[in-house]
Amino acid sequence: MKKISTISEALAAFIGILRTGNSEFGIPIHNAPDLLDRWSIAMETQLNVNASLGNPTDVKGVFEWKENPEERFWPLRIPKAANTENPVFEDRTMPYSLTLFAQGIGCTGWDWKNQVSKWVGFDFDTITSHAVGVGVSDDELKRVSEAAQALPWVEVRRSTGGKGLHLYVPLDDVPTANHTEHAALGRCVLGMMSSETGFDFASRIDACGGNMWIWHRKMTTENRGLELIKAVTSKIGEVDLPTNWRDQIQQTTTPEAESEPIALTADHQIDLDALAAIGHPVEWVAEKNCGRTHTMLLGKIVRRGRFETNSKGEDLSTPNCFIFPLAEGWRVVRYTAGTKEHSSWTHGDWTWTYLNRRYDLDTAAKEFGGQTLKGEYVFPNFDAAHSAVAMVVVGKCDAAILPVPDSGIRERQVRVSIRTDNHGTVLVCKIKRSESDKLPGWVEDGRSWVHEVAAEVAINHASEDQALQSVAYVVQPDKSGFSAVGYAVKIPEGWQWISADDLTKDLIGKKIKNPTAFIARAMQRRLHVDYTPFKEVRYENKLNFGCRYACQPADQDGLFLMTSRVLKHIGRELDGPVSLDAWCRANRIRTGSEFLIVVIANWLQRPELKSPLLFLHGPEDSGKSTLHDLVSNLIDPAGIAEVEKVMDGDRFDDHLAGAVIGVIDEPDASSPKFRAKIRKWITEDRMWVNGKYRKAIKVTNYLHWIQMANNIEYAPAGAKDTRVIYLKVPRPENPEDRDVLKAELRREAPFFLRYCLGLKLPKPIGRFSVPVITTESKARGMEVQVDALDAFLQERCEVVAEVDGEWQSRIPSAKFDKEFNDYLEAEGQRLWTPAEVHRAMTLREMPYKVGTGRKGFIHNVRWKEPDVETLKEPTTGQTTAPSVSA
Repeated sequence: MKKISTISEALAAFIGILRTGNSEFGIPIHNAPDLLDRWSIAMETQLNVNASLGNPTDVKGVFEWKENPEERFWPLRIPKAANTENPVFEDRTMPYSLTLFAQGIGCTGWDWKNQVSKWVGFDFDTITSHAVGVGVSDDELKRVSEAAQALPWVEVRRSTGGKGLHLYVPLDDVPTANHTEHAALGRCVLGMMSSETGFDFASRIDACGGNMWIWHRKMTTENRGLELIKAVTSKIGEVDLPTNWRDQIQQTTTPEAESEPIALTADHQIDLDALAAIGHPVEWVAEKNCGRTHTMLLGKIVRRGRFETNSKGEDLSTPNCFIFPLAEGWRVVRYTAGTKEHSSWTHGDWTWTYLNRRYDLDTAAKEFGGQTLKGEYVFPNFDAAHSAVAMVVVGKCDAAILPVPDSGIRERQVRVSIRTDNHGTVLVCKIKRSESDKLPGWVEDGRSWVHEVAAEVAINHASEDQALQSVAYVVQPDKSGFSAVGYAVKIPEGWQWISADDLTKDLIGKKIKNPTAFIARAMQRRLHVDYTPFKEVRYENKLNFGCRYACQPADQDGLFLMTSRVLKHIGRELDGPVSLDAWCRANRIRTGSEFLIVVIANWLQRPELKSPLLFLHGPEDSGKSTLHDLVSNLIDPAGIAEVEKVMDGDRFDDHLAGAVIGVIDEPDASSPKFRAKIRKWITEDRMWVNGKYRKAIKVTNYLHWIQMANNIEYAPAGAKDTRVIYLKVPRPENPEDRDVLKAELRREAPFFLRYCLGLKLPKPIGRFSVPVITTESKARGMEVQVDALDAFLQERCEVVAEVDGEWQSRIPSAKFDKEFNDYLEAEGQRLWTPAEVHRAMTLREMPYKVGTGRKGFIHNVRWKEPDVETLKEPTTGQTTAPSVSA
């Protein structure tokens, strides 16, 4: 059979075959050729193959054709890296025949080349295609169809097998950066469907916004699979969507593992190899540390414990669950939150159970009739106790664990308790003894027969695993792989760093029997430290210490009149300069308050972008601090850093890591030492932070700065600084009551947050998200604070160039310091220390050479007045006596 040269050509040719059918390969004429018209290689595509035709190879997911082992085939996913903004597709040679090996072709509706969503689809299945308790009834399915058909923008089709329904919503090319955003869009559209019809679609969903088959071999002419029932008369565009629809992104991710990410072990590999051996290798999702497979397949590889599923497994090539590795076995989670399953599963936000995991004693006792009494588990007879103990120790209830007593003794109650010491964990089994008993293998202990069994696993998975979720061993990538940062424990407000000694004490307080072993287990799950703002506390393999929003955005638009009045008052001095600025005019920003809203929206939407420091100066009670109050209602306390203690020399500055707003309230930030530090904080992408109980680390700098001061000289800006926007805030004529003002800002915060998150932001300008606007007070401030040292140098000193690399003049440091402070005192400004002068001079972009110590000199500079100390002329070697100070 002739092979098409590339994957894209092969798929295009096969789509053509589907239109007309191919009886030789059992492919009937497609029931819905209009659905095939929606496919192109630009669409995110899933190609499944018929694994039953082949044998698995050493390469995961690759099969050898049973009739010709040299012929190999495997499923395809186009593109790779779909969850990033740089999807990849390499159009290689197509090595096998699609007419022979293809099982199904599906699309998500996302155009990955143009990064737009063209449609989203939803799969509803009737109860007739599932076991009892799964799916929806025929009556409910009819209600779904009726509700969907009431919407002009919803297309209704039969499902692939003809028994259920597929709903499609065509979209007018809504921009979506990746598959994750596309899935979020699907969740949003589903909510719109429920809102407009009053019908709860979400509770009846089987798949949301994911892959939808456009062809599958289970389609037949008889079942009329994918046949159109009702067409659309309109499309949804971006303008029809809620402004905050991207908030759905977090809801469309896969469920999280029960505990922190755990690396695959040899025991896990046994299960993965077993699935591959029966022709269904697991599709591994590395970024989520989980696999995708089918529950019916998992039932075939049970080695420990029990595993039941209601699924009939009519299409084993289509996954219906995630599997997450645990320290022992797997956690199995069904696709789609709320799915119904066997009674042994846990039903909550997600439906889940365990696979190949030994029972903890609590679970085993419930399974085999045990009751808890005074710290022991009491079983009705030996057989029940034996099954429970065997399930805990080896994971099989029929394993030979305890010596079997005579039939008369077997009917007695058995008490099982737990003993944990430095040697491990032991199950202590006791049977009431009588004088005539003979019980080989058991030891007499007063009135009881006793037998002890070593247990290699935790006796109570639930309690230890629950504790494990609240402890993190945090690392940071480096050139050698990773380096330890420290330990953290979960508290109601998030995560808190802790010393190793305090962690041990905390675990003892939580009744963890062996803290050392527990910490060793926690260290197996290395979590990378992260400080990304507005992300989940834990995502992927990262523990995020970044801040969150202080409130949830409102569900609908609302007024924020007090917020607008505050921003108008604070931004009044910007009104004129903004109206004249070319960037502002190009982006339709007309007033100072509009400019400030764009600044705040950038902080919330794009905290990784830099922005100028906002220096608010004015008299007492002018309202400078209301901007701080306003932002505090939008960003939680972890995102707003007070920097006074850093200015005071505190060596711990870790509160700056992950913060979005840095606040300087009144302190003088004009000192050369702090000015140099703040300049770095404003513009540098990375910064070092140091904290208690862990090593110093370098983190992404998300800080944006607000400074409030009465004195204009406190600004951290020099004459030529391009990092600071000055805003003079006058005292209001009719000030609001402070408590009323703060309460109203809190009330309006959800509406203002919704507005800011939905605002379409302009492209950044240069290194900042907004331009540095020069106001009148900045121009005046630069004159007042040309920088006191710069002004002094310009008025009183002059630079003397070097000759042949040798300096020609110098001024003693002590003399320079005295003259400079006399100048400051005359100008009514604060005095500088010798260290500040020395530091400032070394930072000047001028050819000064500064000596060290109190007896040092400042070279290549002299007084403009005749108070100059000259040195040996390099050409004559003669000396001229210095003049006397005036």
